[in-house]
Amino acid sequence: MLNGIKIKGRTNTWSELERREYKGKTIVLMENDRWGDETNWILIDLLTQREIANGYDYDVILNPDDYLR
Repeated sequence: MLNGIKIKGRTNTWSELERREYKGKTIVLMENDRWGDETNWILIDLLTQREIANGYDYDVILNPDDYLR
């Protein structure tokens, strides 16, 4: 579980809400440790810990094909 990590280009630290396999990669839904659900969640690639997408709710981790191209 990822907790309190820095994401390039983002402020504060971020912690994992959920992860899953998607097209050969592990994607992780992250929440800002300071602002929690008052700000957008982001998706990162677990291997690189770089942001893939932002501005999503929990549905993105359940149905990534509906959101990611």
